[in-house]
Amino acid sequence: MHIATNALSGEAALSTTVISAPSARALATGVAVAAAVALPQVAHVFGAAVGLGPAVGQVLLPMFLPVMAVGLLAGPAAGLVAGVVAPVLSSLLTGMPVAPMPLFAMVPEVAVLGLVCGALSTRRLLWVAKVLVAQLAGLAAYAVAAGLFAAVATGFDAQVLLGTVANVARVALPGYAIQWVALPALMAAVTRAESARSGR
Repeated sequence: MHIATNALSGEAALSTTVISAPSARALATGVAVAAAVALPQVAHVFGAAVGLGPAVGQVLLPMFLPVMAVGLLAGPAAGLVAGVVAPVLSSLLTGMPVAPMPLFAMVPEVAVLGLVCGALSTRRLLWVAKVLVAQLAGLAAYAVAAGLFAAVATGFDAQVLLGTVANVARVALPGYAIQWVALPALMAAVTRAESARSGR
């Protein structure tokens, strides 16, 4: 709890991404993809146990955390690749997210989350602010993709699209809140470790 509190009020002190070697970035990306595929399955088991069913994934957003984390730790390319590969691989292996929708909208959403987290990783900005910007960018990407899909499949309706996006954001508020705490806490701990190692 102490780490999370400091994380919410602290700024980034990293001049470069924590994981900078190409081989380490590739490994981190692979680990993030594996975690992003596995965590939703764990969440679904939990959801079944408590009577929430697979909808728990829409509430807790377990796939998003590893992708955003690898973006913050390894940079925008790692976040982008993990964000594209994870939902596609998960859909192929587990059937979730379902194709063509919501997979069509989730791929750009998760990819943008990882990309923006990576792009902001070394910016001097509150960690929680970086997460919030990434969330807003990801939601915008979801809206664009969902709008394009609707325009082709059933015809574009701005009111329906806005209602859909607003409902997605409302349902996902617990997941967003987890990201607001967990990701800044992670990066605050990493920042302190890096500072201690360099003697600052």
